Amino acid sequence: SGEWPKDKPGLVISFDDGVYNNWKVAAPLLEEFGFCGWFFVPSNWIEQATKTRDSLDADPFSDSSHMTWDEVASLCDNHVVGCHTANHYRLVAESSDEKLREEIIDSKTLMEARLERQIDTFCWVGGEEHTYSAHAARLIVEAGYKYSFMTNVAPILGSTDPLQLQRTNI
Repeated sequence: SGEWPKDKPGLVISFDDGVYNNWKVAAPLLEEFGFCGWFFVPSNWIEQATKTRDSLDADPFSDSSHMTWDEVASLCDNHVVGCHTANHYRLVAESSDEKLREEIIDSKTLMEARLERQIDTFCWVGGEEHTYSAHAARLIVEAGYKYSFMTNVAPILGSTDPLQLQRTNI
């Protein structure tokens, strides 16, 4: 709505890539202190982890271990889950229409089917200027996303375009 009903600024705590430690370590800490996390996952990485990983054997401190669909679904109870492409792909201008549709539209369709809920938030991969292509931006709109996060360090104000929300890496 462009309105913020609080006296103080808000804080979005976001996590990219769907790594297992986001679910095992970060989410419980956020919940303990009353925070809502925003978790952006590459759908095909989650699909692969679901097929190959026994969650009991996962190392929560490994960047190569990713969440399963059940773990991502459990995040939806207290947090926001968004799409981070299908394959953690940088959406450069040279990408084919077919590839961009796979990464933006098909990934959303897969997430919505597996999680049985609407996915309305997208997060670009990378953050380098050349990874923000105009064609990809049009497909993000076409796919029906309401919000899109980028990484160019700028505050989110009432006048900020919800499809160009900037983040700061910490």
